[in-house]
Amino acid sequence: MNTIKAIRGRLGLTQAELAAGMGCTQGNVGHYERGQTVPPDAAKRLIEYAGSLGLVLTYNDVYMPELAAAPDTIAQAATETVVPEPIQTTDTSALRSGAVRRHSNRRAEEDAAERERRAKGGPPFQSLETGEA
Repeated sequence: MNTIKAIRGRLGLTQAELAAGMGCTQGNVGHYERGQTVPPDAAKRLIEYAGSLGLVLTYNDVYMPELAAAPDTIAQAATETVVPEPIQTTDTSALRSGAVRRHSNRRAEEDAAERERRAKGGPPFQSLETGEA
């Protein structure tokens, strides 16, 4: 079931009544119920209107259908912010992959410079890293 339709059902209102309370048209409510994205200002008006009727809503209730249909305790738990613990690792693979990328980029730049020198008839380039000509 659509979130807006579920909220309207919890309020016991018709589309026209909800529209009047939100300050939009009944057609807008119908569009929202059929899946058109609810603009943030319309969501705010819906939350305020529902609050005036005694139903406390959040943006999650409007934009997240699975939370709107869930019991309040589940919805509350699902909306809590969890800050993950920092990962402590000695794995340096990410650092190594960055070093490999830098090395590959530098090598590509050296190769491009070498091709340019050869095209102009200049002396061969010697890599500072490998000493190769």
